[in-house]
Amino acid sequence: MTESTKEHSKWGELRYGYLWWLLGSGSYAALGDSGNAIYVNPKEQVVIAIAAHFMPGAKLITDLIDRYILPEVM
Repeated sequence: MTESTKEHSKWGELRYGYLWWLLGSGSYAALGDSGNAIYVNPKEQVVIAIAAHFMPGAKLITDLIDRYILPEVM
C-alpha cells in the first residue's frame, strides 16, 4: 500500500499513485465509473465505500464525502 499511495504522476493539480488518487491529509481514493468509490483516511482510521450509480464526475463524489460523510464520522 505504501508504494501504491505515493505520487507517481500528476494530472493538472491532481496527484495519482498506482490506482489511487492522492487527496489532502494523507487520504486517498479509488474513483470509478458512475460514482463507485473507496475513500481511505489512515490517520483517522476511516474507510468509506460507495457502490452506486451516483452522478457523473469523480469530483462530485469526493465533494459528497468531504462535505457530508466525513463531518458525521469524525
